[in-house]
Amino acid sequence: MLPGSLGAQQAKLTAQNARHFAPPQTPVVLSRTIWRSLPDGKNIMVRRSYEVRIAALDDGYLVNGALLDTVVEAPPPVAMLAELERKRPDAGPFPLRLDRHGIITEVAESPADGAARADATRGSALILKKAAQSGDAQDKALAVLTRVLSSTSGSAAWPIDLFNPAQNNRHEVRRVPLPGGASGEVDVSINVQRPGPGPLPELFERTVITRLDGSERTSREVWTIGSR
Repeated sequence: MLPGSLGAQQAKLTAQNARHFAPPQTPVVLSRTIWRSLPDGKNIMVRRSYEVRIAALDDGYLVNGALLDTVVEAPPPVAMLAELERKRPDAGPFPLRLDRHGIITEVAESPADGAARADATRGSALILKKAAQSGDAQDKALAVLTRVLSSTSGSAAWPIDLFNPAQNNRHEVRRVPLPGGASGEVDVSINVQRPGPGPLPELFERTVITRLDGSERTSREVWTIGSR
């Protein structure tokens, strides 16, 4: 199920998306490309493509998907993790449920997600051991590498209005309280390209910039939808 914190977002987006939703009758290819920054400023890129079918069900829709292809690009120091990611089976968030407005109301929890996090942890530890890092530096780097790879799992944080975006462009900055009275911020930008209201978008891009305690981390995700 979707996290409880998304309940208010779902209600708001459902109201905004009262316009017609017209999913295709034939299969489409949905690709999700993720860029995650590493501690040295370099990036890991993971792209997974799925064949997706949307069928009417009750007062909404059921979306089924099957993995077609996985592409991973990563710098040589994390080649081991990249290979693990390339070989990992991934069912994505499918099957998932949409309401009649095209808003995601329920996603499948893949048992492979836990295995992916375990593999990422083991691979990260081996990489850092090979690099002869130790102490606090190793602990921090391990946490970052593990988070980077586990965050690429198929059911992680898909936008609930992916199939029928409420707006073509959105920007929001959220304050994050930190210990000692300090604060950081999360800057979220959404860009959508679509042929018009109702049909599936051709592109949905989300960029998140996290600024905490003097550091800045950027993650970027792009979903594209095209004919099979």
